[in-house]
Amino acid sequence: IELTVNTSEVLSELKIGYNLNSDGLPSNYYDMTQSMNNKLVWSYKFRPPLLNDKDFYFFTFKGKDISTNEIVDVYWSSLQNGNTSVPIPCRINNVGTEWTNVPSIAPGKDHVKVPFNFCGRSMQNDENCKVLENLESSLTYNSCKDATISLHAQNFDPANFLITWSDEAGNILKDYNDKNIISITTPGTYCYKIEAIDDCCSMEGCVEVIEDNMINSIAITGEVISDLQ
Repeated sequence: IELTVNTSEVLSELKIGYNLNSDGLPSNYYDMTQSMNNKLVWSYKFRPPLLNDKDFYFFTFKGKDISTNEIVDVYWSSLQNGNTSVPIPCRINNVGTEWTNVPSIAPGKDHVKVPFNFCGRSMQNDENCKVLENLESSLTYNSCKDATISLHAQNFDPANFLITWSDEAGNILKDYNDKNIISITTPGTYCYKIEAIDDCCSMEGCVEVIEDNMINSIAITGEVISDLQ
C-alpha cells in the first residue's frame, strides 16, 4: 500500500503510525517521505498482510510545520471522516501559540480511518482469477542438494500478484516474497499463497521436498479460493 498525504501548509516533518482493526494510538511511528516536486505532498509505503472486506486501517499522523507548530486534529472535529464542514484552526500570528477556531482536542496528532472493500466485481470478468484457475506448481531437482519450485500458468505475470511463501508451521519465508520461482536447499514442505492484486481471488498450495536425497518423490496440492459471494 502506498499512502499519499496532502498537507494544508509546508511541514518540516511528518510521521505515520497505524493499527489494523483498532482505533487505538499506534506504538510506533515511521518517517514519511516529502515529494521533491511538491512540498505539500508526503508518502509512505508498507506491505500489509492479506486483508478482508471487513478490515480497516486506523492511521495516525504527527508532525510540525516550519515554525515547529504541531499539526491539529481535524479527524475528530469532522466527525471521523464525515463530510461536516469544519472551521480550520490556525495560529493567531506567526509567533504566538494561541489558536483561532480552537480545536476540541489538543494539537499534536491527526487521524484517518481507511476501510477496505475489495470484492465488488464478478469473477467472470477477472482475467487474473482465470489465470489462477490454471496455475500449476512444479518441482525440479537440480542435484542432490538443490531443487527449484516454480509456479506457472499461461498468461501468468507475477507483477499482477502478491506471492507469500511459508513453511509447514506457517512461518513466513520473507526472502521468497513475490517470487514465483524459488531455489531450495533444505528438504521440507513449502507453502505458497498467491493473491491477485486487482481481483478478488487467491490460490494456495504446498510443495513437499522429500529428504531422501531430494530425488525420490513429491506431493503437490493446490486450490483456488474466491472471496466472492
